[in-house]
Amino acid sequence: LEGWNAEDSVYFAVSALTTVGYGDLVPSHPFSCSYLSYLVEKEANEAKTRLIQQLRSPFSLNDDEEIMDEEGQRRKIRQRFRAQLQLLTTYLLLASCISKHALGLASSWQALYFSVVTLTTVGFGDLVPVTASGKWVVSILC
Repeated sequence: LEGWNAEDSVYFAVSALTTVGYGDLVPSHPFSCSYLSYLVEKEANEAKTRLIQQLRSPFSLNDDEEIMDEEGQRRKIRQRFRAQLQLLTTYLLLASCISKHALGLASSWQALYFSVVTLTTVGFGDLVPVTASGKWVVSILC
């Protein structure tokens, strides 16, 4: 309906459903707008459910760990928090390195900024992928 090629279609779908929304591609056909609204609402409800489950589970203790004393439980929760923080940092740095090369960004700081804006789903639109390969990379990273 929109006349987009495969790269633009995948790039738009991923950026819209992950709520990044750079604003460089927008649907114009009424059916596209209606269908997108439906998909975003559906994804938002599913994301809310997943978020509630994630907030309950990453720091909760299983039955074996509940036997530990209070200090042991705190230590286990801190270990899990550190592990998740390390995973997030690694992903952010990896995404920055990949996006710097794939998008041809001038500096590592610009790549880090792009990665943070993209992965936090803010998507200001000041840095957007323009090449087909850049759009595929952003689609995969999201």
